[in-house]
Amino acid sequence: MMRYLSALCALFLVCVAQAQTTQQSSLYFDVDKAELSTEAQSLLLQLSQNLASVPDYDIKINAFTDNSGSKEYNDQLAMSRGLTVQTYLAERGIVTEKTVLRGWGEQKQQFSNRTEEGRQKNRRVDLDITIWNINDANTFFERLAGKKDQYFAVNPQEGQTITTSGGIVVVVPPNAFVDQLGNPPAGMVNVTVKEALRPGDWIANGLSTVSNGEILQSGGMIEVNAYANGEKLNLATDAELTVGIPAQRAVDPEMRLFYGQRDLPALQSESEDGAPDPHSTVANNPEQMSAVTWDIASGDASFRQTLEADEYKRTMNDALAARMATFKVPVPAKAPVPVFAELATPKLPIEPTKPRVKAVPPNREQINKKYTKNDKMTAKQAKRAQEEYAMRYKYYLQDSIACDRSLQNYNAQYNAYLADKVTFDAKYTAWQMELRRRVSDIEKFKDERYAHYYAIALNNVCKNMGKAKKPLKFTKLEKTIIHRCERVADTWIKKDKEFNSANTMLLMYRMDIGNTKLERFNKKYVDASGPLNLYYGCKDDACKFDLMKSVVDQTPIAAISDSLFALDKEKIMASGSASSKMQKMSMYISEISNLGWINVDRLYKSQEPRIALQFEEQDAFAMYALFPKLNSLLVLSKNEAGIFTVSGVPSGQEFDLITVKAQDGKIWLDRQKMTAGQAQPPAFAFKPYSMMDIRKEFAGL
Repeated sequence: MMRYLSALCALFLVCVAQAQTTQQSSLYFDVDKAELSTEAQSLLLQLSQNLASVPDYDIKINAFTDNSGSKEYNDQLAMSRGLTVQTYLAERGIVTEKTVLRGWGEQKQQFSNRTEEGRQKNRRVDLDITIWNINDANTFFERLAGKKDQYFAVNPQEGQTITTSGGIVVVVPPNAFVDQLGNPPAGMVNVTVKEALRPGDWIANGLSTVSNGEILQSGGMIEVNAYANGEKLNLATDAELTVGIPAQRAVDPEMRLFYGQRDLPALQSESEDGAPDPHSTVANNPEQMSAVTWDIASGDASFRQTLEADEYKRTMNDALAARMATFKVPVPAKAPVPVFAELATPKLPIEPTKPRVKAVPPNREQINKKYTKNDKMTAKQAKRAQEEYAMRYKYYLQDSIACDRSLQNYNAQYNAYLADKVTFDAKYTAWQMELRRRVSDIEKFKDERYAHYYAIALNNVCKNMGKAKKPLKFTKLEKTIIHRCERVADTWIKKDKEFNSANTMLLMYRMDIGNTKLERFNKKYVDASGPLNLYYGCKDDACKFDLMKSVVDQTPIAAISDSLFALDKEKIMASGSASSKMQKMSMYISEISNLGWINVDRLYKSQEPRIALQFEEQDAFAMYALFPKLNSLLVLSKNEAGIFTVSGVPSGQEFDLITVKAQDGKIWLDRQKMTAGQAQPPAFAFKPYSMMDIRKEFAGL
């Protein structure tokens, strides 16, 4: 313990001179336990106190077990140990997002499980601690950017609607991607979306709001890319993605679509899923940090202004109502209720208890000793000793005969038990097969009976749809029909006594399966293919929806629904398929024909004169002018004399001047309000920040 603490202190001292220092430590656990020992708690407390004073850090938590217990149990135990460590650190100020937890269980063991010492060493949690010392712009921007891509697995043949954590929606149509040779990708496609909706995100990703020297007022920026098998993909010819970006403020009808092009191709490493990591390297100086340029010509592509989601409703017109009134599907006959004889669960035979093997003869010496005094025995005492021995020997002979008989009886009972076990195996197999057949028959009956009611409901709903002239919230018409018919069919099915009787019977069979006690005696009788799998693997809701869809597919509803869906997919994005948070927001929506960065922008148009900003700060490596009222961010360039400049700034506009420098392994930040054109130069008052504090500061911009 003391040796580790000394090494830990050395780690914090060494990191002052190096940009990155990593050290591993281990915490050990008792058998089958996830609780921290007093020593482990002391170590973690010291670690959390030391990390509070460093600029930035990462912690990898790798949890292990020995090989006792099943693999599933060990995986769970390892995760419990790792979570205990992660929680303990979080309660003492360590940011959870800075820790990565992996539960390895009995995998990747470093020590032999053949000895107790090896097993003890395998019951551990390893901490890989990386201390980052911020000495230059490269390290700062690399740590600030992090890995914030959101990943989505998409079937390229089917497409998908993606909703990000920030409410951005990307509609991927089928067959949208091709590889560098123009061929469709095989297997799943990994779509990555990076959100940069606020100024702090722009700084972290090396972005600004300037296009060919013109100031842009931004409504948000995002980057969309696609990868397959580690290779970056392109959009197919004439293929477009539909993108919806929530409006951070009121919807501005003059917003336009700008495509971004990264001037300096970043050196990329491979991420865990095989896609290139765009954050692995950043540019070398502050002027190059604004590595994405926006194409002003692409501003001709406008976003469609969307309204609140609640305003998107479709009124059924007379023509569509008339067509639906003619839709007919055949109604299947009512299925008869299956009838079964009583089915008893086979009982596992009980193994007999083995009796005492033989009787114990009396000990003559112990009996004589009982009647001996002062090493002498009188004739009378000798006679009494002889009588007791004879009596005990008589009982011994009787016990021997009884033991022999008990053993014979046990052997006969055990042979009968073995014969019963063979019979039980056959009975259990037959019971299992019969149970499967009955459950299958009842499920089939339920499906057929429900299909009967659903078909009637579908015909009635189609006939009456549109008569009331009520507006419909626009979703896929097919789903609207399915759920309306479902409500009607469910109402009818609840009144069907035969259906409810069969459902009760099915529940009883499932309870019989679920309550089977055989597992307690012999786990081989309840395996992955046994009745428990049949019980727990049932998916009524999914089966019912597939059934209803198959009935609906017998009408032209699906084709009509698909055509309406294609015409109004942007309304879909702002309504039912979006998150509840997005339903309360307005959005900018457009089709995009290029992957990479896109920006919701408008050119800043004003009559005030444009001026240049110029500030001197030798030690700083980055300076930004943030215009809150315009929602614009300008990056100032630094020359060899240490002077930061930017031109084309509207005179009289208020802005926040944000200046960053590295000193003594830490980041120093100055932020002050200014007005473009004011004569008074800024009085810099830098304060030291950790990377966690920097992120919080930028998040509030």
